Amino acid sequence: MIFFSCSYYKLFPSLEECIESLIGYKFNLSDVKLSFKYSLLFLGVIFLLILPIYFFFYFNEYDFSLSNFHTKYDFFFSSYRFFVYFISFCFLGPLAEELFFRKLFYSFLRSKMGFIFSAVYSSLFFALIHPSRILFAFIAGLFFSYIYEKNNNLFINFCVHSLLNLFALSIRFAFFYFK
Repeated sequence: MIFFSCSYYKLFPSLEECIESLIGYKFNLSDVKLSFKYSLLFLGVIFLLILPIYFFFYFNEYDFSLSNFHTKYDFFFSSYRFFVYFISFCFLGPLAEELFFRKLFYSFLRSKMGFIFSAVYSSLFFALIHPSRILFAFIAGLFFSYIYEKNNNLFINFCVHSLLNLFALSIRFAFFYFK
């Protein structure tokens, strides 16, 4: 084991080279900055769309009863379950979805036809695997397709997708504790 580690270190002396050899991606700080920029842009647009709806219901004293929310999200009280959910929801899910829907499916469609059809078609299938939030998933899929088309960098898509899922998880958590 030590021999393998030492020989691997001789081949790839830096952590960046090691990661690049394993996943085929060279880390670039500008990609991280760009993914934050896209995430903030998307969250800003969503915030501007949701805020009027929230105020409408708030000022009309609509019943936002979350009586079954507690039973549905009891796993928030179990740190192990929450950790597994967090890793799945914020890292593994976005990684698998971006690999499949952008790298494989969208890229295949894009090689055969134009951007708009490829983006709509891949976003439709992306939305179908998210039936509880189908409209949001379709819009997010279009946004992810645009980012991938513009940058051709799956890492940026993964970061944006992960940040959006983290935001959604934070909102669920906030509703659970503050309602």
